[in-house]
Formats: sequence, C-alpha cells, structure tokens
Amino acid sequence: MSNALIGYSGNFTTSYPGLIKNPNVAQAIGHEHKKDWGKKVGKLLRDEGRGMFAITPEEKRRISGRTGMILLQTGKGIHAQTDIERSEVSKLGVISKGFVPLSTEVTTFVRSLDLNNPEYLTMKKQVDATKIAKDVNEKFYEGRNVIKADTISSFILRMKKRGSSTN
Repeated sequence: MSNALIGYSGNFTTSYPGLIKNPNVAQAIGHEHKKDWGKKVGKLLRDEGRGMFAITPEEKRRISGRTGMILLQTGKGIHAQTDIERSEVSKLGVISKGFVPLSTEVTTFVRSLDLNNPEYLTMKKQVDATKIAKDVNEKFYEGRNVIKADTISSFILRMKKRGSSTN
C-alpha cells in the first residue's frame, strides 16, 4: 500500500513513482494511518487481554522494578544525570507545561516560613498553600498570580519528605 502511495525505488523490481508526489503529504497520511491503526490494535489487545494487557499489576511492578534496578546499576536514563542536570531537566518540564519554576529566592523564602504559625494554617490545621502562594506572588511577582497553590503544596511536600524544613 505504501509503495503505491509514495513509489518504489528498491532492488527487486523496476522503480516507479507513487500516486502522491508531495513527500510531506505522503508522510502526513502515513502518520495518520499508523496512529489510527495503532489505536485499533491497542483496543483489540486490551479487549482480548493479550500482549501487555495480559500482564497482572504484580507482574508489571516486578518487571518495572527489575528494569529500574538495571538502569540504576548501569547508570542509564535519568540515572546517568547529576542532581544539577536532573534539576535543569525538571525545570524545562515545568516550563513546557506552561508553569513558572520556583526560583532559588522563592524556595528560600518558603523554607524560611514558620509553617506552624497560625497565619499559614487552615482551620483544619493544614498548611495553607493558597496563603503562601499569595504571599510569594505579592513579594516576588508584584501581586500577579504567577505561582499557584498546588505548586507551593508540591514544594512543601517534597521539602517535608526530604526533611529540609527548618521548622
């Protein structure tokens, strides 16, 4: 089928031009065809419980754990990066999603806050990320809503997990 559309210039028979002369159009049609066919095959495999869909959640965890260990031991993938490189890549990911990464000044400011101070707690005695985000935006972004509460929440959670809270 693809030879009829884009032509053939191989070794086995005489070369011939395809029906579609513009290679960009042929490539776009091919891409759409592969995408549609891939969805159909994926749905079929999922419905019939074949291929990767036949693997139990326990088997998936075991395989991914084993693969992760191999990558860690061989220093491949994300494990080949230094902490600084990983940090830079994660900042690019944040930017690519349309968000603003937390600057060093903002993270230092949030770390310096007393998160047990009632000013930064909700009525349920949880950290009020919305209040902190508002303070960050006022202090660093002239009151514009640049840093969102969920960004502050995620940062505080990571900060607590790492034990880097000064409180």
